[in-house]
Amino acid sequence: MQIKKVLPIGAAFLILLASVLAAKPASEKTGKKAKPKTLTANEIMRNLESRKEPDDMISEMTMTLICKKGKKRVRKVLTARKGSKKTIMWFLSPADVKGASFLSMEQKGKNNMWIYLPALKKESSITSHGKGKKGYFMGSNFTYEDLEGRKYEDYSYKLLGNEMIGDRNCYVVESTPKPTLKKPSYSKIVSWIWKNHPIPLKEEYYNRMGEFQKVQTISKLKKIKSYWIPEEISMETVKLNNKRKTEITFTDIQVDRGIEESVFSKRSLRRIFNRNRLYKKKQTTAKQEKEKKQ
Repeated sequence: MQIKKVLPIGAAFLILLASVLAAKPASEKTGKKAKPKTLTANEIMRNLESRKEPDDMISEMTMTLICKKGKKRVRKVLTARKGSKKTIMWFLSPADVKGASFLSMEQKGKNNMWIYLPALKKESSITSHGKGKKGYFMGSNFTYEDLEGRKYEDYSYKLLGNEMIGDRNCYVVESTPKPTLKKPSYSKIVSWIWKNHPIPLKEEYYNRMGEFQKVQTISKLKKIKSYWIPEEISMETVKLNNKRKTEITFTDIQVDRGIEESVFSKRSLRRIFNRNRLYKKKQTTAKQEKEKKQ
């Protein structure tokens, strides 16, 4: 799951990229091979914040919940996203979750979340539902807070080194919450950020007592247009008394197709959309209307 990185596309990174492309490499001037610039932890995480993302995306998601004894429960979900600020999901199967839905929207700098459960026949704000954002999303290993993502300015960063994840070279960065962040769920998060494209291929989460609690891994990526999109994500709780895992697979991914703005509303939670109805209707010109009548 996208797991939403809520971080928006920033102009600063695009300007930086343009300046790098325009600059003449040092090797052309001196004949010597230029050494790659060593980034600071803050620069790495700022690049992560400003990475290029689709304007919108629709996909089908398979969520597999695996308990401590290895028993699996599989859920099918239709997801739609607008940038990094709006997400809606409809659960399609099995019968015990069919019709349930979830909406997340950033409004006035605050992230608001709602869930709709057919049995209750009403939308509930996550802040008033169970444990609030610290509760687990539909029985998975992801909390609502995980789905919300993190804001760059809420954390301090430390570069721990470089490591390989498979054949991908990564920066290893430790994020610790600043004192101004209210009631953080984690004492620190360690991220393995792919150097070629700023994507967290792996993240370890440590609870408030400093214990290693769970690990998120992106095991498969796909390039669609100019975007690198996660296709397979897992989140595993490693504590022995609660060892379980959630595997998420995205299929039939479509980006930048244009999604109707009205889709992202509480009214949409009560109905499951056919994915074709999510797209904006193409405007017909006067000439096209005339040709239809002939």
